[in-house]
Amino acid sequence: MLKVITADGRPVRLTRKKGQPFVRVEFKSTKGLDVVARIPEEGLADFIEGLADSYALDRGRKSTQPRERDRLIPLTEWNQHHQWPPLGGLRHLVFNRHANGFDKVIKRVGRRLLIDEGAFFDWVDTQDETAVH
Repeated sequence: MLKVITADGRPVRLTRKKGQPFVRVEFKSTKGLDVVARIPEEGLADFIEGLADSYALDRGRKSTQPRERDRLIPLTEWNQHHQWPPLGGLRHLVFNRHANGFDKVIKRVGRRLLIDEGAFFDWVDTQDETAVH
């Protein structure tokens, strides 16, 4: 048995019975739930990494992993990757970029407009907070 302590002091127990290819992991989640899992030995590192990312998100910190959506998409090709907003809606956002904060999302290379996908979704998240009700 191996005892590990999380960053916030919660104990994690790792046990492995002789001859079994699984490791038993027991801990209390950040939401107070008891978690018991059987993880194959070769997948234990990935499981622990996933827990660390989950913990970071629960605590409001950004993960150290690069975002899955770190790419620049040409404005005219946006709808090949995402259904919303349609091209006309994007052009409206670009036209009013200084008033709506969309200038943080756009990258200009020559005459070409690129949308920073990660910045777009961050911008969408902030719209909920800044909406006038």
